[in-house]
Amino acid sequence: DRPILFSASMIRALLAGRKTQTRRVLNSKYLDGAYSPIVIGTSVYNYSGEEKLAAARYAVGDRLWVREAWRARSKHDLLSPSSIPATATVVYEADPRDRGLDVGRLRASMHMPRWASRLTLIVTDVRIERLEDISEADAIAEGIACINVILDAFCTGGPHQEFTGERYYCDGAPDEGFESAYKAYQALWDRINGPGAWDNNPWVAVYSFKTIKSNIDAIGKESTA
Repeated sequence: DRPILFSASMIRALLAGRKTQTRRVLNSKYLDGAYSPIVIGTSVYNYSGEEKLAAARYAVGDRLWVREAWRARSKHDLLSPSSIPATATVVYEADPRDRGLDVGRLRASMHMPRWASRLTLIVTDVRIERLEDISEADAIAEGIACINVILDAFCTGGPHQEFTGERYYCDGAPDEGFESAYKAYQALWDRINGPGAWDNNPWVAVYSFKTIKSNIDAIGKESTA
Protein backbone atom coordinates (compact mmCIF):
# COMPACT_ATOMS: atom_id res chain seq x y z
CA ASP A 1 0.00 0.00 0.00
CA ARG A 2 1.44 3.33 -1.09
CA PRO A 3 0.13 6.93 -1.29
CA ILE A 4 -0.09 8.84 -4.58
CA LEU A 5 -0.92 12.52 -5.17
CA PHE A 6 -3.29 13.91 -7.81
CA SER A 7 -4.35 17.44 -8.75
CA ALA A 8 -8.01 18.46 -8.56
CA SER A 9 -8.47 18.16 -12.33
CA MET A 10 -7.14 14.59 -12.30
CA ILE A 11 -9.35 13.71 -9.32
CA ARG A 12 -12.37 14.78 -11.35
CA ALA A 13 -11.19 12.60 -14.25
CA LEU A 14 -10.77 9.63 -11.89
CA LEU A 15 -14.26 10.12 -10.46
CA ALA A 16 -15.72 10.38 -13.98
CA GLY A 17 -14.05 7.10 -14.96
CA ARG A 18 -12.03 8.71 -17.77
CA LYS A 19 -8.59 8.33 -16.22
CA THR A 20 -6.98 4.88 -16.15
CA GLN A 21 -3.31 5.89 -16.53
CA THR A 22 -0.86 8.25 -14.90
CA ARG A 23 2.68 9.26 -15.82
CA ARG A 24 5.27 10.09 -13.18
CA VAL A 25 8.71 11.53 -13.92
CA LEU A 26 11.65 9.28 -13.06
CA ASN A 27 13.74 11.58 -10.89
CA SER A 28 17.37 10.58 -10.76
CA LYS A 29 20.56 12.61 -10.82
CA TYR A 30 22.15 9.67 -12.59
CA LEU A 31 19.60 9.76 -15.41
CA ASP A 32 20.08 13.43 -16.25
CA GLY A 33 22.48 13.71 -19.17
CA ALA A 34 23.09 9.95 -19.30
CA TYR A 35 24.43 8.71 -22.63
CA SER A 36 21.95 6.53 -24.57
CA PRO A 37 20.11 5.02 -21.57
CA ILE A 38 18.19 1.82 -22.23
CA VAL A 39 15.00 0.40 -20.72
CA ILE A 40 15.01 -3.08 -19.21
CA GLY A 41 11.70 -4.05 -17.64
CA THR A 42 10.58 -1.21 -15.38
CA SER A 43 14.03 0.32 -14.91
CA VAL A 44 16.38 2.53 -16.94
CA TYR A 45 20.04 1.50 -17.24
CA ASN A 46 23.15 3.04 -18.74
CA TYR A 47 24.00 2.25 -22.35
CA SER A 48 25.79 -0.99 -21.37
CA GLY A 49 22.89 -2.22 -19.25
CA GLU A 50 25.15 -2.68 -16.23
CA GLU A 51 24.19 0.31 -14.07
CA LYS A 52 20.62 1.08 -13.00
CA LEU A 53 19.88 4.80 -13.33
CA ALA A 54 16.22 4.94 -12.27
CA ALA A 55 13.26 2.65 -11.66
CA ALA A 56 9.47 2.79 -11.41
CA ARG A 57 8.25 3.48 -7.90
CA TYR A 58 5.16 1.27 -8.06
CA ALA A 59 4.67 -2.34 -9.23
CA VAL A 60 1.78 -4.36 -10.62
CA GLY A 61 -0.54 -5.30 -7.78
CA ASP A 62 0.31 -2.30 -5.59
CA ARG A 63 -2.64 -0.57 -3.94
CA LEU A 64 -2.35 3.21 -4.11
CA TRP A 65 -4.43 5.39 -1.83
CA VAL A 66 -5.09 8.73 -3.44
CA ARG A 67 -4.18 11.98 -1.73
CA GLU A 68 -5.90 15.18 -2.84
CA ALA A 69 -6.40 18.75 -1.62
CA TRP A 70 -8.96 18.79 1.20
CA ARG A 71 -10.53 20.65 4.09
CA ALA A 72 -11.92 19.72 7.48
CA ARG A 73 -14.38 21.77 9.56
CA SER A 74 -13.08 25.13 10.77
CA LYS A 75 -13.07 23.90 14.37
CA HIS A 76 -10.10 21.70 13.38
CA ASP A 77 -8.05 24.51 11.83
CA LEU A 78 -5.52 24.58 14.66
CA LEU A 79 -4.99 20.82 14.55
CA SER A 80 -2.35 19.05 12.48
CA PRO A 81 -3.70 16.54 9.94
CA SER A 82 -2.55 13.64 12.14
CA SER A 83 -4.52 15.07 15.07
CA ILE A 84 -7.84 15.40 13.26
CA PRO A 85 -10.16 12.54 14.29
CA ALA A 86 -11.03 10.00 11.60
CA THR A 87 -14.71 10.75 12.25
CA ALA A 88 -14.28 14.34 11.04
CA THR A 89 -16.13 15.65 7.99
CA VAL A 90 -13.87 15.93 4.94
CA VAL A 91 -14.56 18.30 2.04
CA TYR A 92 -12.61 17.60 -1.14
CA GLU A 93 -11.36 20.59 -3.11
CA ALA A 94 -12.06 18.84 -6.44
CA ASP A 95 -15.79 18.69 -5.68
CA PRO A 96 -18.38 21.44 -6.14
CA ARG A 97 -18.52 23.47 -2.93
CA ASP A 98 -21.56 23.51 -0.68
CA ARG A 99 -21.35 27.15 0.33
CA GLY A 100 -23.59 26.52 3.31
CA LEU A 101 -21.18 24.05 4.88
CA ASP A 102 -18.76 25.32 7.51
CA VAL A 103 -15.30 24.30 6.29
CA GLY A 104 -11.84 25.28 7.41
CA ARG A 105 -8.57 26.08 5.71
CA LEU A 106 -7.33 24.38 2.58
CA ARG A 107 -4.88 21.55 3.25
CA ALA A 108 -2.37 20.28 0.70
CA SER A 109 -2.80 16.83 -0.78
CA MET A 110 0.51 15.66 0.68
CA HIS A 111 -0.95 16.19 4.16
CA MET A 112 -4.07 14.08 3.63
CA PRO A 113 -4.21 11.23 6.17
CA ARG A 114 -4.92 7.73 4.95
CA TRP A 115 -8.35 7.59 6.60
CA ALA A 116 -9.53 10.64 4.60
CA SER A 117 -8.73 9.14 1.18
CA ARG A 118 -11.78 8.22 -0.92
CA LEU A 119 -10.10 6.62 -3.95
CA THR A 120 -7.91 3.53 -4.28
CA LEU A 121 -5.99 2.55 -7.41
CA ILE A 122 -4.88 -1.01 -8.15
CA VAL A 123 -1.85 -1.02 -10.47
CA THR A 124 -2.40 -3.34 -13.45
CA ASP A 125 0.57 -2.48 -15.69
CA VAL A 126 3.86 -0.60 -15.52
CA ARG A 127 6.22 0.49 -18.29
CA ILE A 128 8.92 3.08 -18.94
CA GLU A 129 9.03 5.53 -21.86
CA ARG A 130 9.80 9.12 -22.80
CA LEU A 131 6.96 11.57 -22.15
CA GLU A 132 6.53 12.62 -25.78
CA ASP A 133 6.13 8.97 -26.87
CA ILE A 134 2.58 8.92 -25.49
CA SER A 135 0.06 7.60 -28.00
CA GLU A 136 -3.32 9.12 -28.82
CA ALA A 137 -5.10 6.25 -27.02
CA ASP A 138 -2.92 6.67 -23.94
CA ALA A 139 -3.56 10.43 -23.88
CA ILE A 140 -7.27 9.64 -23.68
CA ALA A 141 -6.54 7.11 -20.90
CA GLU A 142 -4.85 9.97 -19.03
CA GLY A 143 -8.28 11.56 -18.64
CA ILE A 144 -8.55 13.78 -21.71
CA ALA A 145 -12.22 14.29 -22.60
CA CYS A 146 -13.48 13.87 -26.17
CA ILE A 147 -16.54 16.01 -26.94
CA ASN A 148 -18.53 16.45 -30.14
CA VAL A 149 -18.90 20.19 -30.68
CA ILE A 150 -20.08 22.63 -33.34
CA LEU A 151 -17.07 23.53 -35.45
CA ASP A 152 -18.77 25.99 -37.77
CA ALA A 153 -22.18 27.21 -38.86
CA PHE A 154 -23.47 28.81 -42.05
CA CYS A 155 -26.60 30.69 -42.97
CA THR A 156 -26.17 32.55 -46.28
CA GLY A 157 -29.73 33.06 -47.38
CA GLY A 158 -30.51 29.35 -47.17
CA PRO A 159 -31.18 26.92 -44.34
CA HIS A 160 -28.98 27.11 -41.26
CA GLN A 161 -26.24 24.49 -41.36
CA GLU A 162 -23.95 23.35 -38.59
CA PHE A 163 -20.80 21.28 -38.89
CA THR A 164 -19.78 19.22 -35.90
CA GLY A 165 -16.67 17.28 -35.01
CA GLU A 166 -14.67 15.89 -32.14
CA ARG A 167 -12.47 18.12 -30.00
CA TYR A 168 -10.40 17.19 -26.97
CA TYR A 169 -10.48 18.95 -23.62
CA CYS A 170 -8.72 19.11 -20.27
CA ASP A 171 -9.05 21.51 -17.36
CA GLY A 172 -8.00 24.94 -18.56
CA ALA A 173 -8.36 24.09 -22.26
CA PRO A 174 -9.51 26.89 -24.60
CA ASP A 175 -13.17 26.92 -25.60
CA GLU A 176 -12.33 25.49 -29.02
CA GLY A 177 -10.43 22.58 -27.46
CA PHE A 178 -7.66 20.70 -29.27
CA GLU A 179 -7.62 18.66 -32.47
CA SER A 180 -6.04 15.65 -30.73
CA ALA A 181 -5.87 14.13 -27.26
CA TYR A 182 -2.07 14.27 -27.62
CA LYS A 183 -2.13 18.09 -27.91
CA ALA A 184 -4.60 18.39 -25.04
CA TYR A 185 -2.40 16.25 -22.80
CA GLN A 186 0.64 18.31 -23.74
CA ALA A 187 -1.19 21.45 -22.57
CA LEU A 188 -2.34 19.69 -19.40
CA TRP A 189 1.20 18.53 -18.56
CA ASP A 190 2.54 22.08 -18.85
CA ARG A 191 -0.36 23.42 -16.81
CA ILE A 192 0.36 21.00 -13.96
CA ASN A 193 4.15 20.90 -14.15
CA GLY A 194 4.96 24.41 -15.39
CA PRO A 195 5.61 26.06 -18.77
CA GLY A 196 8.16 24.19 -20.87
CA ALA A 197 7.91 20.98 -18.83
CA TRP A 198 6.68 19.04 -21.87
CA ASP A 199 9.65 20.10 -23.99
CA ASN A 200 12.02 18.58 -21.44
CA ASN A 201 10.69 15.18 -22.59
CA PRO A 202 11.61 13.36 -19.36
CA TRP A 203 11.67 9.63 -18.81
CA VAL A 204 8.40 8.64 -17.15
CA ALA A 205 6.91 5.59 -15.50
CA VAL A 206 3.52 4.82 -17.01
CA TYR A 207 1.07 3.24 -14.57
CA SER A 208 -2.23 1.71 -15.68
CA PHE A 209 -4.73 1.02 -12.93
CA LYS A 210 -8.22 0.08 -11.86
CA THR A 211 -10.03 2.69 -9.77
CA ILE A 212 -12.05 1.75 -6.70
CA LYS A 213 -14.16 4.56 -5.29
CA SER A 214 -13.56 3.69 -1.68
CA ASN A 215 -11.04 4.15 1.11
CA ILE A 216 -8.22 1.62 0.92
CA ASP A 217 -9.02 0.22 4.35
CA ALA A 218 -12.68 -0.23 3.48
CA ILE A 219 -12.10 -2.59 0.56
CA GLY A 220 -11.40 -6.28 0.86
CA LYS A 221 -8.35 -7.97 -0.61
CA GLU A 222 -10.67 -9.79 -3.01
CA SER A 223 -11.56 -6.43 -4.61
CA THR A 224 -7.99 -6.01 -5.82
CA ALA A 225 -7.80 -9.26 -7.78
